[in-house]
Amino acid sequence: MRVALDTTPLLGTRSGVAEVVSSTLAALSGTKGDLELVPYTVSARDTSGAGVGAVTIRWPARLLIPWWSRVSRPRLERWTGPVDVVHGTNYVVPPTGAAKVISVYDLSFRHQPEDAVSAARWFSASVATAARRGAVIHTCTRAVAGELRDWLPGADVRVIPAGVTGLPRPDGEGGGGGGRQSGPPYLLAVGSAVTRKAFPLLIRAFGVAAGELPEVELRIAGAPGPATEAMTEEWRNLPASVRARVHLLGRVSQTEKRRLLAGSSALVHPSLYEGFGFPVVEAMAAGVPVVAADDPAVAEVAGGAALLVPRGDEAALAEGIRRVLESEETAARLVDAGRARAAQLTWESTAIGLLDLYHELSRGA
Repeated sequence: MRVALDTTPLLGTRSGVAEVVSSTLAALSGTKGDLELVPYTVSARDTSGAGVGAVTIRWPARLLIPWWSRVSRPRLERWTGPVDVVHGTNYVVPPTGAAKVISVYDLSFRHQPEDAVSAARWFSASVATAARRGAVIHTCTRAVAGELRDWLPGADVRVIPAGVTGLPRPDGEGGGGGGRQSGPPYLLAVGSAVTRKAFPLLIRAFGVAAGELPEVELRIAGAPGPATEAMTEEWRNLPASVRARVHLLGRVSQTEKRRLLAGSSALVHPSLYEGFGFPVVEAMAAGVPVVAADDPAVAEVAGGAALLVPRGDEAALAEGIRRVLESEETAARLVDAGRARAAQLTWESTAIGLLDLYHELSRGA
């Protein structure tokens, strides 16, 4: 069974989708059986093969994606040869005579189109076109699956959860800073500075809680974006003594992110909307307690192992922060529950689910 897999996200700066694609590719490559993967990329400039020997489609993605949303050519087989299944891992699946899968991780491109950049502005059209052409839509949570079915009635939507690659703390180290490195204790938030991540709200909430947590810092790591200016403004509005404890780190490497996570006292995830919430499960796998807003997808993925507070509620977020830092019992409970939950989310399980889907579709093609 030949499966063409879009590895375009592996080009350039790695995003969250790139980490999903990289982990999925590695897990699928480790499966036994009749699977032959044919990775492909769409780029007019980068013909490197993304480090995985991908077939390169030498067209600009910003032109080809809208073209494919309107026209059923050129078919992918022009570059890959015959395949049984095509899996578009990043909201786009090319025209093909094979069975089709398209991965849709969240619908932020519909909820907040003003935050969408580059090719993401065409995701609504490309996903709707794929569904109309008979593609199976793969997503990672029941929450997003429900949104997809509401938007695209009759679409074939399948839920196959993503996995998590964690950085466990040494045995015997609990939450609440038990694995911290030297230096002041700190809260960590991770994510690009887009509106839905609600980082300005987090900065205000930390300002509320800071008086009772005199030694604690807040560190926010992630690429700049539409909310950067609002974050900076909220930071400036803090009292000088509190402002000195809030660090807007900007983009960090995966290695640095894992180091920050391993040394943190808690992860705070105030996001108003998610499709999965990777920072939450990464923290759980690392033995770090989590305070998160009660977005449906995050609540689903956390499985009761995070301290959830109402979305958009500054006072509740501040109280959640205080509670997880001041109560060793609460932190320890969250760490134990989080590790157990993270152990259920593996890339091997993701690969098995996708492989079963590929077989189902190839038999029906």
